[in-house]
Amino acid sequence: MMPDTMQQLTLSNVSLSFAGSPILEGIDLQLASDELVVVVGASGSGKTSMLRLAAGFQSADSGTVQMNGHDIAGPGAERAVVFQDDALFPWLNARDNVAFPLRLQGGIDRAERIRRADAQLAAVGLEGYGTRRLWQLSGGQRQRVGLARALVVQPAFLLMDEPFAALDALTRAQMQVALLEVWSRYRQGVLFITHDIDEALLLATKLVVLSGRPARVAETLTLDYGRRVLAGATTREIRADPQFQNLREQVLDRLFLSEPAA
Repeated sequence: MMPDTMQQLTLSNVSLSFAGSPILEGIDLQLASDELVVVVGASGSGKTSMLRLAAGFQSADSGTVQMNGHDIAGPGAERAVVFQDDALFPWLNARDNVAFPLRLQGGIDRAERIRRADAQLAAVGLEGYGTRRLWQLSGGQRQRVGLARALVVQPAFLLMDEPFAALDALTRAQMQVALLEVWSRYRQGVLFITHDIDEALLLATKLVVLSGRPARVAETLTLDYGRRVLAGATTREIRADPQFQNLREQVLDRLFLSEPAA
């Protein structure tokens, strides 16, 4: 069970550069623990840098990155990260991969670690897969294991860096629905990075569109397509919705207009 109290993750007037080249400039982002915030932007626009700041993997040049009003000084169990590469340990089975963060926490006996790991595997649609080796799993199943591993520590926020980019179209669509189901069940905040506009529109309760470098927030949209999926609409029906198509063009235009001239 995730924390009952509302959590807040904020980036306020954040700027970041690398080797003298500005990456982010004046970024403001607020993420509550019941929101699914998606950041979309072109490749190299600084999306992953935003996530790394939120995760505590690096520090901003200026501005503040805070959780519940306190500066983020490094990684923490309340902010779990899911990468594009599943980053699983090939010598461990699915259950032990999921349980690994609990081993690092300490103070939890093996029986309880197994119970929690199996519960999380079931939550992402892999009930009974605990003893499977990674070579016995498909790419989508491995991503589900990675998602379960992030969830097992009961984070307030799930930070996801293009986690479905390497999957085929069908598996990617299945994982998008799986993520919505997990988010609906646990209601922890999700910060999801993507360059896929359809994916962004489908998943987001709040969509943040970044400009080109140095990245600024070009537009913020409030959406509810993910809730429609949870209510029974198919992703095909949603993508065929004229309003969805219009929003796709709006976001694409915003991305195009914000890119520097060649």
